[in-house]
Amino acid sequence: MHVEDVAIYDTTSTVPTLREQLESAQSLVAENIRQLPAVSAICNAATFEGSPSDLKRNIIGDATGKEI
Repeated sequence: MHVEDVAIYDTTSTVPTLREQLESAQSLVAENIRQLPAVSAICNAATFEGSPSDLKRNIIGDATGKEI
């Protein structure tokens, strides 16, 4: 498994779009978006494999548990 897209409130982004948003976001907004993997891990039993700097990270966990 890998992350295809992310939804925050009413905005859905693909991984490349999310990276673009991180680069252009104000520092507080960017920091909140960077915390998304941590929030995802707290809310389900899945974990991300590899380093946060990896372009593609596998999700280890139940396939039905990846959505929040």
